[in-house]
Amino acid sequence: MKKWIGLLTVLLCSGCSDALYREQGAEALYVPEQHTYTVSLEHSKTDIATELEAIVKNAMKTDRGVEVRYAYRTARGKALAMAQTKVLAAMGLAPSQFAVVYDPASAGDLTVIVSLAKLVTETCPPLVLGGHNVRRDCFVESMRMKQVAYPKHVLGH
Repeated sequence: MKKWIGLLTVLLCSGCSDALYREQGAEALYVPEQHTYTVSLEHSKTDIATELEAIVKNAMKTDRGVEVRYAYRTARGKALAMAQTKVLAAMGLAPSQFAVVYDPASAGDLTVIVSLAKLVTETCPPLVLGGHNVRRDCFVESMRMKQVAYPKHVLGH
């Protein structure tokens, strides 16, 4: 009797293994991005400071290894850049991730350059038992790739 139950279980489970998924690894596209914001300090500093902080927070949602560079031309631009570095340190960015430099050729009082990286992956449709809708160009590992916090580390930089 135990043999019949074991044989029946093996037969029922063998129907699920008729279409093997032989793909290996994950497919992702590494895209480095650089955004430049030019600031003229004719408006109040608090509005600009909160906008700059929001820009960096949005970039940090995409890449925790974001790099921010402040290029100032005037003394007011330098003061705002130095104040922003304190905000960035409080947000958890390492000192190697941001810099303040003098740039006399800057278009405005302050130029903010945000460099980040994205991993572009494809969302795979779920498999349906008994169906043959397996796409060979979509990998299960792409769901794990969406959880990568530091895209540069995937490439071994």
